[in-house]
Amino acid sequence: MQNGDERFHILPSIAKTEDAQVEGFPDLAVDFKRIFAIPTDELYFRLTCGTRRRSFLVPPFLQNLSNRFGYYFMRVALPETPRNP
Repeated sequence: MQNGDERFHILPSIAKTEDAQVEGFPDLAVDFKRIFAIPTDELYFRLTCGTRRRSFLVPPFLQNLSNRFGYYFMRVALPETPRNP
């Protein structure tokens, strides 16, 4: 699958052996139009409740995702200029 649309980013599947819960992940799509943030306090609270990291992005996947996110959000909307016939 190709990443042809700048709004989306495809992450490759993760094998069961690479997942901390030994379940694995299928290919995943990130939609930059629908993002959310989790407060730092909430993350630390979840860690005290036993939440654990399942996996993490490694180079070059981390850089590719970061670059694509930056390119998508740094777009500048320009008005359409009428064409002269």
